[in-house]
Amino acid sequence: MRSFTVLAFLCFGCSARDAGEEFRLVRFAQENGKDVLLNERLVFKFNGLVDPSSVNFGSFSIATGSGSKARGRLAKGRFKVEGGREVVFFPDPTLDPSLLEGGYFPGETYEVRVAGFPRPGALRSLDGRILAKGANTRFRVVDPMQMPEGIASPFLEEKGSVLFRIVEISTVQPRLGEEIRIRFSKPVRPDTLGGESLRLFEECLEGGRKPFPLRVRLEENEEEAVVAVQPLGEPRTDCSYRLEVGREIRDFSGHAVYFEGRFSAEPVFPIIFLPKGS
Repeated sequence: MRSFTVLAFLCFGCSARDAGEEFRLVRFAQENGKDVLLNERLVFKFNGLVDPSSVNFGSFSIATGSGSKARGRLAKGRFKVEGGREVVFFPDPTLDPSLLEGGYFPGETYEVRVAGFPRPGALRSLDGRILAKGANTRFRVVDPMQMPEGIASPFLEEKGSVLFRIVEISTVQPRLGEEIRIRFSKPVRPDTLGGESLRLFEECLEGGRKPFPLRVRLEENEEEAVVAVQPLGEPRTDCSYRLEVGREIRDFSGHAVYFEGRFSAEPVFPIIFLPKGS
């Protein structure tokens, strides 16, 4: 009775056809296609329901190939089973303006290996079948410095009608040394955060207006983006401060921040510094 119960559980949702044929990979969406973008998900489709417990970096290997100067560099990210028969790899978001610290390394070719019989730790179907044959394939990641013809951005543009806007600013009265976090409604292109995209100005009766030093880092960049701004130096009590969000900051589709009913407006936030411990 115990073995019958386990078998019935394992085969729940499996068709008779599934149970009678080899478990195999039927499609890798990115194979032989255009260069993979820096935030593009990899999709592996199988002919049977996949056992999620067998999906890991043992059954799937994604690493730079033999022709790379950094051979064996692993792609960084996570796997998820979607729709029962698809395994999707979500690359880690790119956070650094250099674009070198995300899930994929720009311009590299990655070799993909899906473990099958007879390898230990092979991928399994939900009804216990081992992947009949391992699969090897490869893909190339786009190089932002040498974009293919017809591709404007190294990032896959998000779909939907969500406006690119500031959702929340954590505080406009930071204590000395405290970071100000700005949450955007959509991911931002990390390479648009340099230069004068975020500026803090010090305005004094004597000395006029001048930039106040800042450190900017992208903290989150998946469904939404969080940019942490760290004022540096010692603010003066006889001056006022304004944080300006420049139009240089763009989402993956190239849109500037929508603010006060316009795309042309630059968000400005008066900043009042509080002493530590207040």
